[in-house]
Amino acid sequence: IQSENNYKQKTYTLQLQNRTVYFGYNIWASAGIRFDEKQFDESLRAFENYKTSTTFVKFLLGYN
Repeated sequence: IQSENNYKQKTYTLQLQNRTVYFGYNIWASAGIRFDEKQFDESLRAFENYKTSTTFVKFLLGYN
């Protein structure tokens, strides 16, 4: 209804993960990167356009 609120958004995520047992511990690890982009159709809102990236690493450790 209000064209000034129209935008295009893209999100890409690449994640690698591994699960293993080491000396009786269950280990789960994950690492990756995420890219986000948001672009408004109206030139009046161009200052709100953005591109960002995030890297992450996660570890979970459990014992049997």
